[in-house]
Amino acid sequence: MLEDFPFITSIFFFPFSYMMSNGYKPSPLDLSDIKLTPGQELLVDKLAENAHNVWAKDRIKQGWTYGIQQDLKSKRNPRLVPYVLLDERTKKSNRDSLREAIRTLIGYGYNIEPSDQEGGQVVERLSIDKIRFFRVERTYAVKSGKWYFEFEAVTGGDMRVGWARPGCKPDVELGTDELAFVFDGYRGHCLNTGSRLFGRCWHAGDVVGCMINMEDKSMIFTLNGEILITTKGSELCFTDFETEDGFIPVCSLGLSQVGRMNLGKDASSFKYYTMCGLQEGFEPFAVNMNREVTMWFSKRLPTFVNVPKDHNHITVTRIDGTVDSPPCLKVTHKTFGSQNSNADMVFCRLSMPVEFHSIFKSSPVVDMNGVHEDDALKVKHRYPLRSVRHSDESRRVDYSSITTVTKKRFLHER
Repeated sequence: MLEDFPFITSIFFFPFSYMMSNGYKPSPLDLSDIKLTPGQELLVDKLAENAHNVWAKDRIKQGWTYGIQQDLKSKRNPRLVPYVLLDERTKKSNRDSLREAIRTLIGYGYNIEPSDQEGGQVVERLSIDKIRFFRVERTYAVKSGKWYFEFEAVTGGDMRVGWARPGCKPDVELGTDELAFVFDGYRGHCLNTGSRLFGRCWHAGDVVGCMINMEDKSMIFTLNGEILITTKGSELCFTDFETEDGFIPVCSLGLSQVGRMNLGKDASSFKYYTMCGLQEGFEPFAVNMNREVTMWFSKRLPTFVNVPKDHNHITVTRIDGTVDSPPCLKVTHKTFGSQNSNADMVFCRLSMPVEFHSIFKSSPVVDMNGVHEDDALKVKHRYPLRSVRHSDESRRVDYSSITTVTKKRFLHER
């Protein structure tokens, strides 16, 4: 592992031809055209984390312990910490070496893909915070008939398109639950509560035709006018689904992706409708509509969560108010790591409702007429206080009489 000596590198200078004096010429496999998919990149991260844990277990077995600085004599190492707390340079070094190993396996013809059960989870973990969902207003849901629309993958990247029930959730990636039936042309998969190989991958500018038959409960997808088939040779991508709630067109776009959904208000704007759709009796989804179809879009937003009392890293302590200072809450974030590690910052948003006593006690003051006012000020419902004008300098509020509701809510962002 490079973690023992992260700052020691060896530099070798080869002739331009890479031919050694003894006749040896290294000829590594050309991997310049091999790029890893998001699922394979996640595998690289998992392998890097596991390799770090194996290395750490071996060092601990040899008697090494954690230390701020590396000390070979005392067997102390600053990298004996959880993988997430490693400095970015060390993590990158581990990932780079394992990434090359994965690319080499692919170069030799091995297929490395996540299982069907993990496929949806992989995409969700990678892109749930960086994707946007677009769906037709649920009042347009179709419950009978045969319908068609087109989707142009302008950029040809990570996007999904298909049909979904009106109750599809905006914070769940399309196809990872039972509500959406979609085609992922970036990976060549179809998804509904899992994924499986389907059709072929699209390229920038390709057009997907999406057809649904509510009578025989089937869905068909086409790519540039060619019907896509399953691994079993069937043209029906999805079959035997419930139609009671109806279906609406949906799509999701990854980071920096562009797509165009054509619902067919003007059927002549379709590119492949006459080739696949019209002859089979499918109608444009927006046929006979006088106005544009209402679309909704959503994206993942931060949520508020309560901080539990037994949190491992965050501690909230209430500091009582005094005569000179109001009460406050002290938030402590406990962490550990080496001097070079970049600790993840936790951004907190504090919501602290304040309760006041019904009566405020104040020092005696003198009004403009020289009359002492010792009566307490009373809060009447939510209306502002009405009283004679007082000298601000002579009034001091006793903050110790204020109580607070210690309910804490924080916004966590990574």
